[in-house]
Amino acid sequence: MSWQIPKTDWSSNPKAIEPDDLNRIEENTRVVREQAAMPILLEVVEAFPLHAAGRVVFHTVNERAYVSTGTTWIDISGAIGDAVAANVLEGKIFSSTSAGVGITGTMPNKPGHVTAQGSSISGTTLRLRPYQGYYPGDAGNSVQLEDSDWIATNIRNGINIFGKTGSVIEGAAVSSIQRGEVTTPNEGPYEVNVTISAVDRSRSLVFFSDRGSVWSGSCPLRIAWLNSDTNLYALVSGGYERGGTLFWQVVEFEGPINVQSGTYFAGNYYGEVTIAIDAVDISKTVLMVVSTDRDYGATIEFVDSTHIKIDVSDEEHVKEGFWYAVEFQ
Repeated sequence: MSWQIPKTDWSSNPKAIEPDDLNRIEENTRVVREQAAMPILLEVVEAFPLHAAGRVVFHTVNERAYVSTGTTWIDISGAIGDAVAANVLEGKIFSSTSAGVGITGTMPNKPGHVTAQGSSISGTTLRLRPYQGYYPGDAGNSVQLEDSDWIATNIRNGINIFGKTGSVIEGAAVSSIQRGEVTTPNEGPYEVNVTISAVDRSRSLVFFSDRGSVWSGSCPLRIAWLNSDTNLYALVSGGYERGGTLFWQVVEFEGPINVQSGTYFAGNYYGEVTIAIDAVDISKTVLMVVSTDRDYGATIEFVDSTHIKIDVSDEEHVKEGFWYAVEFQ
């Protein structure tokens, strides 16, 4: 069915109401409701009246429903849906069965770079919480959050975090330093154990220097290393059974550093000692060796990433000592 021309001259041309009149009225009412798609009372017109914002009419010639914005008639025939003002961009006019006709939207427009109202972290994901509103999503539109600490000098060199590459070349930060000295008399004993505060030997190094007199032709022997987490072993001799003084420092690092250490024993012969170690990056590892031989020392080098070789060259004395493999991360 479609719109039927209603009888409008009831006053000047009265007649008894017949079933056809009622059917026509019912059908026209149905058409108006279907075209407008909302349960409202429409003003039925054959020509558009004067504009008034929000004025709703049903145009019988066009058989369409319209709403006035104040300057323009908007076709709202068949308007459906459950949108309300908060769902529609501010300043835009819309109609729905839930909100009515000629309703102005109130959703905030969020163009440009908008600061987020907050953020959260989930694992390796940074989440920004935007304010409610419409975001056009073009190249000039984003949700952002500023943090003055997010700079290259706060990120490890070569590490990229959300597009920013770090420039920090980290060193091994010092956690603690213990210092002291050991002096032995001429008549000995020349081996001394010094109790220290507990350290992590995997992150600790011993540095030492010496002072004392020696007989002509003799070689002083003043060395030290950690043989436990709480003990510094020092061997202090000026040569030919004369004492001496050794100044020591135990430096514990916070990292990134990994220290492997141990002793070696070669016996009374020329030769090499091969020692297995935990795998290291050779390009980032320093080797050091300290020999107990007064007259001859020792050399140390890598065989591969899991072995080191200590070379000794004195056949007259027992060759033993201490070694370090210091890996920087």
